[in-house]
Amino acid sequence: MPPNTIIPERGYAKDLGLSRTPVRMALKRLSQEGWLVWEEHKRAVVSEIKQKDVYDLFTVREMLEPFAIRKTFEEKEPALLAGMLVPIMTEMEKHKNNYYEYIKADMFYHYTIVNFVGVERLSQIWLKTGDEVTRLAMHALNSKHEQSGISAEHRNIIDALWNHDLEETLKCLDINLRRFLRDSYS
Repeated sequence: MPPNTIIPERGYAKDLGLSRTPVRMALKRLSQEGWLVWEEHKRAVVSEIKQKDVYDLFTVREMLEPFAIRKTFEEKEPALLAGMLVPIMTEMEKHKNNYYEYIKADMFYHYTIVNFVGVERLSQIWLKTGDEVTRLAMHALNSKHEQSGISAEHRNIIDALWNHDLEETLKCLDINLRRFLRDSYS
């Protein structure tokens, strides 16, 4: 739903055949996760995404993911990570006509990069960041968002990992992260 859409709690409860309590609990959770805000008269409204939100998420990703790539090259086997990313790419491409599933697979791809280094707190930070990036990506859904370009960028990252080329991996990742920033601002 686009930002500023009012969520009719009573209508959803009726449509889903539920009492208002589970719907209200779900709305409260969505509010805690930043998807909704509560306005006067206890109305749930889809929250807006501000340019600062986009910049903040990009900055966090710009710190986490290149760090994880560097740690992978220092302490792990990059080809193992590449091998883990290949089936995720297959899953992404399987969902090219379902944007939500495609984005979920995309987020899992990036989570796998961060999680591969084995630093639990880093993985936890990515999970929170990934939820917000998913939210942003869903709001940015438009014809400008080119999935084939994202898939190509992900394949380039995998190829660079296979080739044990740190600089190329970082370059490919940077291109992908900048697409996120560009697509989110458009």
